[in-house]
Amino acid sequence: MTEYRVLHISDMHLSQVRPHNVRNWDFCVAKIEELQPDFVVVGGDMVLDDPDAADDHAFAHAQISRITVPWRALAGNHDVGDTAPAPYQGQLVSNERRKRFLSLYGADYWARDLGDWRLIGLNDLIFASELEAEREQATWLAARLKEWREKPIALFLHKPLCLDTLSETVITQAAVTPVGRSRLLELIADSDVRLIGSAHTHRHRNFLCDSIAMIWTPTIGQVNQGFRVPRGGDQRTGWIMYTFRGQEVEWELMHFPELQPVDISELVKNYKAMRFVPPALSAALS
Repeated sequence: MTEYRVLHISDMHLSQVRPHNVRNWDFCVAKIEELQPDFVVVGGDMVLDDPDAADDHAFAHAQISRITVPWRALAGNHDVGDTAPAPYQGQLVSNERRKRFLSLYGADYWARDLGDWRLIGLNDLIFASELEAEREQATWLAARLKEWREKPIALFLHKPLCLDTLSETVITQAAVTPVGRSRLLELIADSDVRLIGSAHTHRHRNFLCDSIAMIWTPTIGQVNQGFRVPRGGDQRTGWIMYTFRGQEVEWELMHFPELQPVDISELVKNYKAMRFVPPALSAALS
């Protein structure tokens, strides 16, 4: 039986000017070349911190483009802006920010078929945004689900769909909002969605919600001890490797001693955001 390996890697936070994560990224590129997975999901937050920093976008895209196996990227909040009501640094997702992402990566939602499975990547930052792009993505998703009816589906988002339960009402930057979640759940209600892979929190968790496996992939390097979500999670650096075989899927959390965590806790405490950190202090962490 043919099997397909899919690597889910995320939260690179890359910048040429503030290069503290570049060393870890160099290792990731070399390891992907060695492992030769069938597909790579690049889970978002390619850009260091500021979705309006054009130089960081260009640098991050050039770095991601070093991957030689097939890959597709998801948009993170640091790439296209964040969701209401309290977007990070006041930068709400917008048409302009999304357009910049599309100019580099071509699409912010996509489908990839591997054997019996359909992998679907979505831009969760536009959930409940009331942008026209939200409606376009929903229409596209409905069509892709209908085509794959009664076959297994894996969804990939940047933010987790929830922190603990699908019925929770908490509004937090750490997960999709309740309104956004309810709209997605309505769309996938009649489909065989078996897992939802996400990132964003810089830590790993896995749990079941109504028979859907929720798998959080960690960061490749940048750790902020001040960024807390309920129930903690594993803050070690690494990624998730999925193996799709027939209608089954297995996953493995992979850690490597070469991926040393880059602790930005004090810098964020002192400077409020990495975009304000003097480049020399960033370089000192690498």
